[in-house]
Amino acid sequence: MGKPPDAAATLHYQVDHLIRLQLETDEINHLLRLRLENLAGEELRIQLREDGELMHSARLPAAAPPVELTANLARTIALIIADEAGDIRYEAPLGVD
Repeated sequence: MGKPPDAAATLHYQVDHLIRLQLETDEINHLLRLRLENLAGEELRIQLREDGELMHSARLPAAAPPVELTANLARTIALIIADEAGDIRYEAPLGVD
C-alpha cells in the first residue's frame, strides 16, 4: 500500500563526518524542509541555493542546535557545506523524483 498523495516523506542521511541531514518533502505545498546537525567538531557554513540564487546562508557552530531551512521543490535546489575558511567540503543537488 502506497502513501497518500498528500503525505510527507522524511529521509535521513549522514554526509561523511560533516552533518546529519533530515529531508522532509511536502509535495502539496511544493516544499523541502531540511534539518542539519553539525557532526564535524568545527564551525560549518551552510548555503542553500534555488536555481543558482542564494536563498539561505547560515553558520553552524560545532555545539549549536540543528539548523532548519525550507526550499521550494519547484526550483532546482543545491546544498553547499563549507568550512570556516570558506572551502567547500560538500555540494549536492537536492530534490525528489
